[in-house]
Amino acid sequence: MRDYRDAKVMAASLRKALAQQGHTVTHSQGLELMAKAFGLDNWNVLAARIDAARRPRPGASTWSPGAAITLRNVWRGQVTHATAAIVVEDRPQRLVVYAPLGADMRSSRMDWAAGVRDAPLAHRRHTTDALTILTPGSGHAVTAMFHGGGGPFICWYVDLQEPFRRTPDGVVTCDQQLDIVIGPDGRWRWKDEDHLARIVELGWITPAEARSIRREGEEVIAALGRGAAPFSEPWPLWRADPDWRIPELPATWATVPAYD
Repeated sequence: MRDYRDAKVMAASLRKALAQQGHTVTHSQGLELMAKAFGLDNWNVLAARIDAARRPRPGASTWSPGAAITLRNVWRGQVTHATAAIVVEDRPQRLVVYAPLGADMRSSRMDWAAGVRDAPLAHRRHTTDALTILTPGSGHAVTAMFHGGGGPFICWYVDLQEPFRRTPDGVVTCDQQLDIVIGPDGRWRWKDEDHLARIVELGWITPAEARSIRREGEEVIAALGRGAAPFSEPWPLWRADPDWRIPELPATWATVPAYD
């Protein structure tokens, strides 16, 4: 169920519905309408509350290294992807998780021509191990990809996504389609630019939101150029604890949990 933290998505849906009835509402007007709907004076007040909600709080869920958690991608109130992962590091500055070869997963396929998703199907992580670094309030996640089964580093993979939110059993985010692939030599390329363009065509996000997503990616590329963390850190040499067991998803993986 959506709440005020999903105000931008809700504003886009409202604009689309009004447009179908012949009413034109700008991006800014849609945001202001959402603020009023939540009983607030203006969008700036609502945006400040959203920002505050995304910051880690003392009462939020935290985990010890080796704990198994669930990573959920929630789109339009439904879990479209879920992955079982192991906590590597959990600090106020970042959460690092590991999904090894064989990790339990559920994922749905997107039909880009029709703009619809299939129901998530059960499968196991194949081919690679993934070490993902999540930063509170950040609109992206950085993953170090390794050959599966403890093999060597392959590349960095950057997912442009909504800032993650902690739940009692893991984290929730929403993928924004655009990605970046960075080779071991630092060379990079955009991935799935057509998918970002398609969700604009479908009216799921506005052109302004698409530009914001791309700017987030450009900031990541700039950080890479500066040699900033995590690219300056020895994560490509990292290896998992051999005693960690392959993580499994809980029976409640498809339930959208309450956010901390």
